[in-house]
Amino acid sequence: MNSSLLPSPNLLCEAAQAGSQGTRPLEVKLSTALLLAEQSARNTRLEIAPAAIYGAWRLCFTAPSKPRLKDGKSTRRGFYLPSWVHGVLCIEPPNEGKLPVIHNQLKIGPLEIRFSGQGQWLGKRNLFAFEFTFLDARLGMFPLYRGNISSAPQLPMETMGRRHFLAFLQLARLTSPPEARVAASRFGLSVRVEHSLRAQLNRLC
Repeated sequence: MNSSLLPSPNLLCEAAQAGSQGTRPLEVKLSTALLLAEQSARNTRLEIAPAAIYGAWRLCFTAPSKPRLKDGKSTRRGFYLPSWVHGVLCIEPPNEGKLPVIHNQLKIGPLEIRFSGQGQWLGKRNLFAFEFTFLDARLGMFPLYRGNISSAPQLPMETMGRRHFLAFLQLARLTSPPEARVAASRFGLSVRVEHSLRAQLNRLC
């Protein structure tokens, strides 16, 4: 594996741990690192164990749309999520023969939007294929919408062509706390939420 194309674990950790007022990598530098990681993932067989992706992941950096490399740099910049925006992706492990459950929650002030569905880990390419079928939206205590948004059958392989994919490119461990992880994917950079913090988040998993 050409490890030179992979983002430095230090770079990932710096971006994940830095606060809004702290020193953090420039957006174009991090976007470039994610593009290089995607190139490397296409040409190598970096295997990520499915157990490593289960849990709640807080999005801290969003990758740009349709970027490309030019002169060794990304042509587009991503952006760090501001502190008042909370984006969390939760992937529950399979239970009693059922498919893994996935939740994607975005909270901006009193507005909360949560998509739920099922998926499957495709280990050969480090892909998690999923389909959102349920939406729960509310403004504070007032429900806006709660119901199904898709009637697609929940089959493990037959509908894979119509599903969305979450590609994991690299995992790294944070230095503080040592058991925390940061994940690089095509969508950006996420940090796995610790159990002590999960209790503070509204309706996770």
